[in-house]
Amino acid sequence: MSDFALHHYAVAVHDLDEAAATYGRLLALERGERGNDDAEGIAWLALGFAGERSLLLVTPTSETSALNAEMKRRGRERNPHGEGFASAYRDASTWHSGDPTALGRRFAKRTGGSAAVPAAGHAASEGEASDATRLDPGATHGVPMTLARLPEPPVRPVWPSHLAIAVADLDGAETTFAGGLGLDVERRFEGDYGDFAASALYTGGREVLALMSARSPTSAVARRMHGMAHQANPLGEGFYLASWAARDPDALATRIERAGGLVARQRWSFFIHPRSAHGVHMRIYPAEGDG
Repeated sequence: MSDFALHHYAVAVHDLDEAAATYGRLLALERGERGNDDAEGIAWLALGFAGERSLLLVTPTSETSALNAEMKRRGRERNPHGEGFASAYRDASTWHSGDPTALGRRFAKRTGGSAAVPAAGHAASEGEASDATRLDPGATHGVPMTLARLPEPPVRPVWPSHLAIAVADLDGAETTFAGGLGLDVERRFEGDYGDFAASALYTGGREVLALMSARSPTSAVARRMHGMAHQANPLGEGFYLASWAARDPDALATRIERAGGLVARQRWSFFIHPRSAHGVHMRIYPAEGDG
């Protein structure tokens, strides 16, 4: 495992068991630990392979919780429950680090944010060290990030690789994540099909973050950011899509289609429509190594 890598992220869902069944059909993820975070007003259920954690499902247990408010704000005809990436949850994404405390301090120093804080109440997975650290949420462009020292995962057929984050200022976001986390800006590119500019951030030869910014007010990224904007996040920055690596993407795409999932195939990868993944846009591409 790289010294900095995505471990898992959280999806806000209306019903934990229903969502677990969905991800079981599509990706063969197995149910693991479950519990409650009373401070956040949520219940959670971990999914993965052989006891590891690849995904965390979360659902509100309190009408006054931040997650409940986010889901209500996000609700619309095609997504009546407002499901999707759990941006309102303080542990919405968890990342492996060999030294979470030191990396948290580096991030605070490089970004000018407040010092990273111990992740008390974190829904810890088995084998996770006690020095889990949360980065300053005001500096992470709308994606809550928790750093933790985590064990090497078992060999898996599919696993979360990186997140794409929609940002208003690509240069500024590169400074935040590349400088704050010690990542390399491997390349910049433009997507004419989506009318966006993007930056791929790597470490140890693997992509760990993608940053995306709109090139026009009518682009898909701009529309997503407009939909995510609210008083606490006026620019609408935050999660855009989740990329997973698979050992056999073509076979996985066929499995998902046979399970009723909506798939858009490309030459080397494919996308799973948010309506099939409880509000989360997912990209699956060929694995470059063990995961």
